[in-house]
Amino acid sequence: MVRRTAFALLLLSGFSATAGEFTIESLTFEPREASPGEPAVLTITTEELGGGFYDCAMFSRALGRSERFALHLPEGYDPRRPEPYPLLVFLHGKGRNHRSLIDDSAARAVLAQSPCVVLLPNGEQSWWIDSPVDPSSRYQTHLKQLIDSVTGALNVSHDAQHRAIGGWSMGGFGSIRFLLAYPEMFTAWGGIVGLVDWPNPEYPEEDNYSVPDILGPSENWPAWNPAAGVSRLAAKHLFLFTGTAAFDRKMNESFARKLEEAQILHELYVLEGGHTFEVVVEALPQLFERFHAAVGASP
Repeated sequence: MVRRTAFALLLLSGFSATAGEFTIESLTFEPREASPGEPAVLTITTEELGGGFYDCAMFSRALGRSERFALHLPEGYDPRRPEPYPLLVFLHGKGRNHRSLIDDSAARAVLAQSPCVVLLPNGEQSWWIDSPVDPSSRYQTHLKQLIDSVTGALNVSHDAQHRAIGGWSMGGFGSIRFLLAYPEMFTAWGGIVGLVDWPNPEYPEEDNYSVPDILGPSENWPAWNPAAGVSRLAAKHLFLFTGTAAFDRKMNESFARKLEEAQILHELYVLEGGHTFEVVVEALPQLFERFHAAVGASP
């Protein structure tokens, strides 16, 4: 059965509600602010991957082109449910993409069990920033627009108390910087092997990571370091995961000390392993369990 239903600025077109299942074929909506030359109505195109997972694409006003992302809708997702679904946003690491977690069976199982709508953006090698040297790489602005678009297109909460953001490695860096830039959007953050006290030339080579050109000249590096903004994280739920042999361990421990000095509650976990995808997958169920509790999501 195919129906078309209008919701305020949203048109959900071509979804199947047979036997309580919800299948997106496309989402269209009017952007809040359209610049000259931009389409008046944006369309999210989707490819169903099964199990509530979707590989999607949408025109990005920030990037001036289409960019991909993935979604997971919880089992029994109801676009008309009176209580909007909590939202989890999770950013990938360098060299990965929006489907890296979905394509791993163990990680996919964790996502599939979430009672939240899960948004997995694609960030290329952007470090999730608006680059000062590459005007075509405006991924923090793109991320804000993408979150706003998904929030407008699906039945997800606009309330920060029911939203969390996080990521691993590069995505840990990008997500904590996003929270610092938009603290009103999320109540919780979680990073797995995240570069949270970086760029920081004070760490030795074995505990550090080379700074990419996309961040600009070295005199700007201190401003990029999330550790400089810990005071703005008060009242947030903060979860850090690192590995016993991970180069980022000292960064995470230093970040945790800065939080402690600012008397900001947080949780730090050290798992066996290094700065690896295996540690990411091992930490993921623990982090999502904490996310669910923080946003008030019932499994």
